[in-house]
Amino acid sequence: MTNQLLCYTHASLSEVILRVKTDRVDFSLKHGSLNNSLPVTSNVISELIKQIRILNNKNDSLLLEIESKLSEKYQIFELASGDKIFKKKEQFTPAEIKTEYHDMSLGNEYSLKKLVTELTQGFKLKERDVLKQLLAPLKVTIQKECFLSAHFTTADISSFVDFNEIKEKFAVLNKSFVGLDKTLRIHGWRVILRDTSLLSPGGMSLKSISELYSQDLQKIQIGDDMISNMKEFKRLNPSLFKKYAIQDSIITLWHTINVQDSFLKFSGKYTIPVTLSSLAASYLDLELNIKGEGRYHPKTLNGLYGVRDLAKLNTPIGIELSNDLHSYIDYFLGSYHGGRNESYLYGVLKGNFYDYDLPGAYSTAMSLLDYPD
Repeated sequence: MTNQLLCYTHASLSEVILRVKTDRVDFSLKHGSLNNSLPVTSNVISELIKQIRILNNKNDSLLLEIESKLSEKYQIFELASGDKIFKKKEQFTPAEIKTEYHDMSLGNEYSLKKLVTELTQGFKLKERDVLKQLLAPLKVTIQKECFLSAHFTTADISSFVDFNEIKEKFAVLNKSFVGLDKTLRIHGWRVILRDTSLLSPGGMSLKSISELYSQDLQKIQIGDDMISNMKEFKRLNPSLFKKYAIQDSIITLWHTINVQDSFLKFSGKYTIPVTLSSLAASYLDLELNIKGEGRYHPKTLNGLYGVRDLAKLNTPIGIELSNDLHSYIDYFLGSYHGGRNESYLYGVLKGNFYDYDLPGAYSTAMSLLDYPD
């Protein structure tokens, strides 16, 4: 079957991130607390782990030396998990974006596997070579992730010739294909799908998203008559058609990168969320901070039990070690209600009927609320 797309464009950026995992201790021994946050045994266990690592030559001192060298060129972020990530200090600019344009009007076929291959084959960054030299004495696990982002993925993903083969690897959320729990791997890369319509308030159009950024990232305007007849637009002005298509890819990529940076800032996680609401949930989780370091946090005697995991909280040991949290969490959950729709007239209606909806009304109203006291 001939592909009915006029063209296929993609914009891409690549980066190398070094992630250093922290020692994780399961504080499952319950012995009260001195600092109202962790069991008294935690410091003892942590110290024992440090001594054992020294005896087994785990190169912790070398790691500190490498961190000192990397800090000159790389930004260091401490994640909510306690891990650290290193990424280059220079911010990406639109000029660094690589773009590709494929004419599909001649019956060419294009697959998702081909797209991922094109994006990953040229993955050669000087940062990778620098890190490889510095980290040679250490054990390093390389994880390859390829995030694919589109605006309204339903149209793009269903146009690939291998759609029937890959569609089971994606979930459908608000009529968009996204990558959730299912994993798609292509040539050793983990492929994760995101949709910018889910990463904007009220599912903004790409034009509205572009208006959030600088003038050189604005969507190119061609008029409604050309939008409704893209074949004619391409015939009359092929160079502008190509520029229009590539600009859409750049806007999508740029917004995705900014959401990723915001997610790191507001949640302490370095990834791209599935939806904008998941970013808000992660931000709240960070602010509550079950270790008691946030500006507002629930009273708890043990960092293992809090609002993050209600199933764990509502157990005999969770109730015992969470102070009074279990006694008022039900009131908190009971105060949450959905939206309300009301009709003031029943029966047959003559004339025009208007249904008004305010996009993002709840999130806008909640942004005006202060923190609970």
